[in-house]
Amino acid sequence: MSLPRSTLYSHYLAHCSAHGIDPVNAASFGKLIRSVFVGLRTRRLGTRGNSKYHYYGIRVRPGSSVLKTEPPPKKEESLTVHLGDPKAILPSVWPEDKDESCEPSAKFAASYRRHFDEVIHAIGSLDLNGVQGLWKTFWQSDELKSLTLDQTLADWVIQTDYTIFNSIITCLLLPQLLKSIPQTLTQQIRNFAKNIEQWMESALQGFDPAFVAAKLQAVNAFSHTLRRYTSLNHLSSAARAVLENQQQIQQMVSDLNRVDFRTVQEQASWVCGCDDELVQSIERSFKGLLQEEKTFENWGSWCLSVLDSCLGEASDTRSVTQFFFKWGFYSSLVMRDLTLRSASSFGSFHLIRLLFDEYIFYLIEQRVAKSSGKTPLQVLGEVCSLDFLTI
Repeated sequence: MSLPRSTLYSHYLAHCSAHGIDPVNAASFGKLIRSVFVGLRTRRLGTRGNSKYHYYGIRVRPGSSVLKTEPPPKKEESLTVHLGDPKAILPSVWPEDKDESCEPSAKFAASYRRHFDEVIHAIGSLDLNGVQGLWKTFWQSDELKSLTLDQTLADWVIQTDYTIFNSIITCLLLPQLLKSIPQTLTQQIRNFAKNIEQWMESALQGFDPAFVAAKLQAVNAFSHTLRRYTSLNHLSSAARAVLENQQQIQQMVSDLNRVDFRTVQEQASWVCGCDDELVQSIERSFKGLLQEEKTFENWGSWCLSVLDSCLGEASDTRSVTQFFFKWGFYSSLVMRDLTLRSASSFGSFHLIRLLFDEYIFYLIEQRVAKSSGKTPLQVLGEVCSLDFLTI
């Protein structure tokens, strides 16, 4: 019994298209198939030169619509439909009626706004490589080299960079962080993030070293955040497929009900002082959400509710650190119990735990930034060195 991998994936794509669902890529789909059909093997079948990979150990049910599935027609997808509105960025952080004479240099402020308008337009049309030329053209001016020696102006430039870079991420490139986007778009964004620090460094040849260092720190925070958020987005796409698969959910509920939560709670309480009542409340809400067949978006709300329950309004370093320690220790105990019991859904739980860890970190990052009156990028740029940020 065997089934071509391409046939199954084509059927999946057709289903997603018919129901308005954003599909995961072929690699992520393969991982999901193996999590559902435990022990499934892959073989290459066919004559030399015409062989294809098949799933070995499953077959198509007679009369199934899979037998009638044709590969979806290939057509160019407009990736820009997954982006936010580029026209909304500048007015929100730089109103049209702003009195530019209040800035360190009215002339420079006006030109810098026009420059960012061009950059945002290029990014909004996914002409990402065009940003390199725009930066190089704008900054290679002897007049600007002398202007940026003024510390007040230099500080204003860096603050503006952090603000607009943050808006480009949250309002344009990744306006809905947990919503699936095509793998092609993800790769374009990651390639852009990989190159922008080098582009800016090249554009700033001959500028004051202190100004260059500050600019590169802002760009590095921009790059690092883009890579983190695209990874989180990719992770959410894979987790979505698990959390919307009722067969897999039933297996997860069954495995979770066998976990010795009493022992887990005793150990967590002894090591990190976890509040028993709060832990039980989180445990019940997690099980309830699994059994209620909620949408994927409900899980994002659940993460936020957990954070609010544990931290309240706190956003100081000590409270945040303690929360991460307790969250990580407790979840590792649950994963250990699932491992020892050889739970069939261990892979699904591992994937979901990764998603929750990353998303809760994102939520805390937003909370800390808001309480400090700064953007997440600015907080990141201030507390981390460039060497640490380079990944």
